[in-house]
Amino acid sequence: MNFDTIDFALYLNIGFFSILGMGMLFGFLRGFRKSLISFLINLAFYAVFFLTLDLVIDFAWTFEIAPLGGWIAQILPGFPSAVNTLQGAVEAAGAVLLPTDFPVDLTNPQLMALVFGIAQFAVKIVYALLYFTIGYVLFGIVGLILKAIFAPKSKYAKKYGSENRGLGALFGLLQGTVGVFVMLITFSGLISVIDSMVSLLPDDILDQSQDVRFDFPRSDIYEASNSVIQDGFSLPIPDTSEIGSILGAVDRLLESYHTNLVVTTFSQLVITDPSDPDETMELTLYLFDDVLSFEYNDTGIAFRKELSIVAEVASVILATDVLDTGNLADLEGDDIRAVFATLSKSDLISSLIPLSIELAVDYFDQEIPLDTLEG
Repeated sequence: MNFDTIDFALYLNIGFFSILGMGMLFGFLRGFRKSLISFLINLAFYAVFFLTLDLVIDFAWTFEIAPLGGWIAQILPGFPSAVNTLQGAVEAAGAVLLPTDFPVDLTNPQLMALVFGIAQFAVKIVYALLYFTIGYVLFGIVGLILKAIFAPKSKYAKKYGSENRGLGALFGLLQGTVGVFVMLITFSGLISVIDSMVSLLPDDILDQSQDVRFDFPRSDIYEASNSVIQDGFSLPIPDTSEIGSILGAVDRLLESYHTNLVVTTFSQLVITDPSDPDETMELTLYLFDDVLSFEYNDTGIAFRKELSIVAEVASVILATDVLDTGNLADLEGDDIRAVFATLSKSDLISSLIPLSIELAVDYFDQEIPLDTLEG
């Protein structure tokens, strides 16, 4: 496939403006009242999800389900049937699945807080899938009921009701805008991940040889009649021109996305970074991280942000000769400072340091002496 001919800027514009145009068209055809109801239902659908996400997960985490333990026991023999909450299920699962001589203390509150955070993330993903399937249907039913009440199709309504198609087109456009914004929540997170992955690629990736040649000593190989292995054989790898075409397409995609008019417009919507009150972040990225994250010790751990930090650290190391020489002494002072400055931005690493020390002390059964004497 020839990626060089793909015009990503054109496709992005077609996609975004088609959604806006279709929203305006349907709003015009439906009229003011129906378009207003449809817009409010659509806005409420997404607003309820993001505004109540943490509340729903916290409620589901401790909500008592009497037969929960019995259900799990059918799949996992030995599981206590008295368990009736998701939190209790996670605690019991660790005791059942892990061996008794497991070297980690499962009663460690820091460790269990981490396990609970990851488990709640799994619950959050399941809830999101259910909300955007079953919840979408339920909101659609509510919309139909409201339209039947406030926008009846009686002859009287058709004769004397105000269509006001201009306002209908306006609210249709607003509904399309909400749709584009929700789409950008997903796109912004995926583009950020792609940015991080691309930064890990070496600059000379296209200079690699197209063939890798292996040579074997033939003297130790038994030959009945014909040669079993030739003097050498080549293992082909993908043509570097194809790799170059793919990487070029990725670069154009990133550039087209970041310079797109719709994207740059919505990127003006910013919010204070929860992990750094002195910084701001795009609202789309904030909402993306709100879903794909978990909480540990009252700190939000966003997977996208942690990946970007890892990529930034890796790019600093790849710029040195450490990987070629294997000698850490090749790291200069500026490189070391850059690595630690970047790692300090990681919410995950900062939160795991106390837990790592506790687990290490428990594992090696050693006490860390602390000098309490003052100079």
